[in-house]
Amino acid sequence: MGGRAKLIVAQPLKGDSGVARIDAATRNYLGVEPGDEVDIFGGIFSPAHVRAKVAEAPAEDEGKGIIRIASDKMQEGSFKVGMKVTVDASLLKTLRETVKVKKEETP
Repeated sequence: MGGRAKLIVAQPLKGDSGVARIDAATRNYLGVEPGDEVDIFGGIFSPAHVRAKVAEAPAEDEGKGIIRIASDKMQEGSFKVGMKVTVDASLLKTLRETVKVKKEETP
């Protein structure tokens, strides 16, 4: 798992619901795959926060440092197009992986 990624919110894709579209390089850095959840936070003084499922970004978004958050999640988290955000692999995924490893280690 990587760290946190700083991205800029781009216009959501029509028809998306509940997802955040992130390019392959950023997904690899964060250690997430499509279907996993990420936490998206606004700036330091912003209360904006939402959890969304990861989806693949369109090919034209690769390497641009943007994230496309579905309209419903943008409204829920009070995000705006052009806003700088921090994206982190969901703490829930990390906890699930930790519990899974501990179960596998237990005789």
